[in-house]
Amino acid sequence: MFSFGALSFVSPWLLLALISLPALWWLLRITPPAPAEIAFPPIRLLMKIISHEESAARSPLWLILLRLSIIAAIILGAAQPLWNAAASLDGRGPFVIVVNDGWTSAVDWPARQSRMSSLVEQAGREKRLVLFVATAPVETQGKAKPLQLMSPSEARKVASSLRPKPWRVDLTKAFNRLNDFDRTSIKESGHVFWLNNGLKTPGSDKLLSKLKEFGPVTVISDELTDRAMILQQPLAKGNVLEFDVVRPHDRGSDVQWLRAVAKDGRLLARESFVFSPEKNTATISIKLPTELRNKLSRLELERQNTAGSVFLLDERWRRRPVGLIDRAGVVARQPLLHELYYLERALTPFTEVRKESFENLLRRELAVLILADTGGLQAKELEKFQAWIKRGGILIRFSGPRLAADPDKLLPVKLRVGDRVMGGAMSWSQPATLKAFDDKSPFTGLQIPDDVFVQRQVLAQPALDLDKKTWARLSDGTPLVTAQRQGQGWLILIHTTANTSWSNLPLSGLFVSMLRRIVALSQGTVAHKDGPPLSPLRVIDGFGKLQKPQPHVLPIISTEFEQAKIGPKHPPGFYGAKSSRRALNLSPTIEEPLALEELPR
Repeated sequence: MFSFGALSFVSPWLLLALISLPALWWLLRITPPAPAEIAFPPIRLLMKIISHEESAARSPLWLILLRLSIIAAIILGAAQPLWNAAASLDGRGPFVIVVNDGWTSAVDWPARQSRMSSLVEQAGREKRLVLFVATAPVETQGKAKPLQLMSPSEARKVASSLRPKPWRVDLTKAFNRLNDFDRTSIKESGHVFWLNNGLKTPGSDKLLSKLKEFGPVTVISDELTDRAMILQQPLAKGNVLEFDVVRPHDRGSDVQWLRAVAKDGRLLARESFVFSPEKNTATISIKLPTELRNKLSRLELERQNTAGSVFLLDERWRRRPVGLIDRAGVVARQPLLHELYYLERALTPFTEVRKESFENLLRRELAVLILADTGGLQAKELEKFQAWIKRGGILIRFSGPRLAADPDKLLPVKLRVGDRVMGGAMSWSQPATLKAFDDKSPFTGLQIPDDVFVQRQVLAQPALDLDKKTWARLSDGTPLVTAQRQGQGWLILIHTTANTSWSNLPLSGLFVSMLRRIVALSQGTVAHKDGPPLSPLRVIDGFGKLQKPQPHVLPIISTEFEQAKIGPKHPPGFYGAKSSRRALNLSPTIEEPLALEELPR
């Protein structure tokens, strides 16, 4: 390769053709232009006798210079000029190009692909073979295809067709593929180029030691500001969705934007958030009316375009079916006196209510179960309730004379019993009012009407953690609503009845608002053990866009959905049926990104 300052030529011998330019100049000057042709039909003879066009005896100077410039440009182009071309490397061994093509690479993928093309072009100029290694797993039938040396033209096709994957890289598998590679075909030491994402990844040290066996290693890392962020799973707090965004460094303040998008692509909300200096986590809240929240399909970070910067929301975040347990058909005999009558009237305006027996309700997809005043549950019922709650359900229990006389173990707190309190229930000579909700309660911000009174309640046994479990109190400080986290769900006890026998709370708008807040806490419907496999509907590609699933994408067993390993067989996306689809997201399965500060050269 011939170089002249910053200008280089891959085929400098073609420049010898410039010597012919003087000869071409001479030929172009002495050769007159082609004679003009005039049609000579007999009928139009008189009209063509006098010609007004004149032809020069020689070509004009500007035309000669133009033709010579075109010929010179063709010669220079054939010599393949390069500006600031990389210097040729020592040795004749292959170029080993290792590319981290996992989800983090999508942030600057055009720059990464351009760098791959430059390395392949350099290998072509130096007449070297290329060994291409992508670190993100791909779907293979049986054993993975072994690595092979390829020509620069073949490597160019591989580099142009490579796309980021919507899952993590697996450096251990990349190490194993390099370890299985037959190195007998390599006679001389080559050069290794590792296009890294700039993040700490398990197995990087082991892979680096293996790469050094092929020759000197050059690590090309992303810029600090170009490294991918993670949009973590939101937390529902009433009408507010609150979640954290994590960046892989804590240097300087940074303003970012979040978009809330509907299923049809409409923008529902756009909120900004700020990373404070020396912090790698920012918290953002989006408040949407119920009507808009039910249309919400995805949350995404602007200018990121990765699978980790997108969070899909399914029916669990919108549909909140509530089951009212009807025991022994009491509602049919006394509808206006039974607690389920008041509960159904309060829940119907904002959610789907299903009123059936306990056994039938557990066979259906539900977000919340409500159990009105009842005596102690049987052992089998306790086991089924507890298993359902741990899978993400919310059980709301109401107190009454039956529960006070015969409490069971399915309660968030122990109930008080003794001589002073008959059956664990306490009557007030003067009705008690409600105390203002504190900031830690899900009911915070709700206005308490002055005309809401409680005449009787079931008291909780004093305990060290009673204050943490209390969501609502009466004016004397005794708990009115207590709750306990169990697995992925909640067990909630309201210490009074759901009808008007112990209080007038069920007649107030506060009762509706409190139930609405509790239902909003749920993650949605809970899967059944005997549910059908969830087939892929739409999956996310490496840039965070929904696409049709490839044939190798497999269904997921419903009970294993939350523990599904994201990869080629199960990429993130929507699974199940269109009417009850489930969202599989990448961000809950990946660790907090940490920047790789020191890179070997």
